[in-house]
Amino acid sequence: MPSLLESLVDLPMNVGRDETISQLIQVAFSKRFFQDSRPEEYFFLTELCNPMHAYWARKRSDVQKSKELAARLNWGHVLQNRAYCWMRKMPEYVSEESNLVGDYVGVSKVVGKYDVKFGDSIVEFKSKPSNVTDVKTVLEDFPQDLEQICFYAALSPKTTRIHYLIFQLDHKPFDMNVFKVDIGDIGAILNLMRQRVNQLDNALTTSNPSRLGKCRYYDTGCDYGSQQICPCATSEKASATLLQNAVSITVDIERKLQLEKCRDEYGLPESHSFRPWNLLMPRKHYMKCVIGHSDDYEERPEEIAYKDALHKALIRSTRLKPLPSELKGIRHCGMDLPIVPSWRYIAIQDPELGRQKRRVVPVLLKVNRSMKISPRIPDAYKAEIAIAQVMSSKSTKGVVIVVYPKANDAIQTFVLSSQDDALASAEGLLRDAISTLSKAIDSRTIEQLDICPEWVRHGDCGNCPSACEALVGQRTS
Repeated sequence: MPSLLESLVDLPMNVGRDETISQLIQVAFSKRFFQDSRPEEYFFLTELCNPMHAYWARKRSDVQKSKELAARLNWGHVLQNRAYCWMRKMPEYVSEESNLVGDYVGVSKVVGKYDVKFGDSIVEFKSKPSNVTDVKTVLEDFPQDLEQICFYAALSPKTTRIHYLIFQLDHKPFDMNVFKVDIGDIGAILNLMRQRVNQLDNALTTSNPSRLGKCRYYDTGCDYGSQQICPCATSEKASATLLQNAVSITVDIERKLQLEKCRDEYGLPESHSFRPWNLLMPRKHYMKCVIGHSDDYEERPEEIAYKDALHKALIRSTRLKPLPSELKGIRHCGMDLPIVPSWRYIAIQDPELGRQKRRVVPVLLKVNRSMKISPRIPDAYKAEIAIAQVMSSKSTKGVVIVVYPKANDAIQTFVLSSQDDALASAEGLLRDAISTLSKAIDSRTIEQLDICPEWVRHGDCGNCPSACEALVGQRTS
């Protein structure tokens, strides 16, 4: 039986190349921000919120997550993905999981991806094993979460004072509390970020993490601490005084009631939510969820930087940037599939609509690690854009823009066209794949999942499917 990836690739679909879009993107892309820092030197913003943990994650990548920690992190991702579904119901909802790059605001070598945006305000969602009900608990127990939302705000080119931090209980009754974060001194936040970058840079260069402060996960569960790899047992906590002097934080009852109403109307489904890649490579997602096993195909900081540069190039071109009026009815198309978007939207000229008519369609922005430019669209991209088309009011067209950093930043654009009946078939395939993967994770059985294509098999899963099934058996026994 063909896999979901193979089935989507085999759907009737016309594929064309669009050199005009490539050149429009290339002009703006060539003016991007990589003058001083090369992408391979970038840090994730979250690494700055817990630099000691970031240091050991980079120095000791051989340390695998424990089963308990992997399960807890996975459940947090499940709750977060569910939260995206009901937060889209908020009238001010703008976007989710969008990238920010520090070079645009004078903080080099930092990239991040915030959870959600309401208007100009950034929203971060956190699930916790116990209720977070007061400001004191946030400041004393979760300074890294407060830092994270403040750092995202500081990386935003458009300065906004008010942002929101949501804490939800990670089990029934899923109690929620919302905190309003008012940033009064954005300059102090930017300086703190620069300081963290310099400290982490120096620690990695000298192999001396002594000035990074105690890991903020040390007391609640950290594999480096439990295996006595790090020096956190005798380290002092990193100071949060500078941050606390730069912001004020208050409980926001009104916003809490608004969010609870959206959540109650949407419901609290027991089903999982997935990104397109999870459905196309279900065994990899299963192994990450169930046993904490990850591989080199996860997105890297430099890829986020390149992808953001692509997006900035797209929106700088008025001929490609969709208008707010054009996006209505697409972002909120009502599709009930629990899929977290990996795509954006682009306005293209469509001859089928007549002269000077634009059509807004989903677009994938891809960073290809190959040194050789492929003359054809990779199967994984083709399958993923089919998912985006289904989720975008069954758009019959989709666009894939690919940059090749190792081939002089060459850019390719593919335009794909599908018929309505093909998209209806794709929707059915997606529903089946979601059901199968959800049941596999819940029952802890990997055997019924699609095996990975040969081009992503390596290391522990080189002999598929027996190798990954044996690894799962070892880690779950």
